[in-house]
Amino acid sequence: LWAESYDGGLKVAQLMEVQTDIARNVSSSLAQAYGVIFQADANLHVVNPPDDWAAYSCTLSFYAYRVGVDAESRSSVRACLEKAVDRFPTYATAWGLLSLIYIDDYRFEFSGDPAESAAALDRALAAARRSVGLDPVNIRGRQAEMVALYFHKEIDAALKVGKQTLTINPNDTEFMGEYGERLAVSGNWHDGCQLIAEARQKNPGSGYYDVDLALCSYFSGDYTQAAMWINKSPFPSNPIYHLLAAAVFGEGGYKIAADREVA
Repeated sequence: LWAESYDGGLKVAQLMEVQTDIARNVSSSLAQAYGVIFQADANLHVVNPPDDWAAYSCTLSFYAYRVGVDAESRSSVRACLEKAVDRFPTYATAWGLLSLIYIDDYRFEFSGDPAESAAALDRALAAARRSVGLDPVNIRGRQAEMVALYFHKEIDAALKVGKQTLTINPNDTEFMGEYGERLAVSGNWHDGCQLIAEARQKNPGSGYYDVDLALCSYFSGDYTQAAMWINKSPFPSNPIYHLLAAAVFGEGGYKIAADREVA
């Protein structure tokens, strides 16, 4: 963690720049959703924790679920977060994470019922707004609001929230990658893909960045690079992974891999 080295001149301005860069990197390494502090907390097991620890544990279980995005763990995490906000209705982060779970219900159609998926999007937007109403600068709440607005087809409003939030907290790579994806798929591939690449460079713990960079490479016509990124992704249980993998391998001429994805 502390093994970075820096080369350069010793002028005051350069030293100040290095100092700022070190502070930024320490912040990213320690405090990200998949950073050192999260990894340490996620390995803790407390018997009969108090209610406030139980609620906090729900947030950790959310990030563990997001590593693989599978329907089975999604159900237990959703139930845990719903219980948390019922017990602690002013817990803004829990509302934001619950909104993100509802968004997954919508985009992955875990219920198998399109009508239920549509209702999940409405719940997602309501939960996100509850989070932001409780804490206007809560990063997970603002992330959820941005994504919920995007899927609600309020694209301009979503991107406005994204731009504002990146200004509020430019070091949160979870948000940076999500905002980058929204920018990219809205047509601003250059800026969006740059943000995704920066997020992965700072904090490669989330496999979402690999899928997103595969998408960036695919739409730029670099199918070899796209295949490299899709092969790095740890998300074989994610429906979007298989859809993108089939397109990447098909366009790239990887017939065996493409046939496996569509089988």
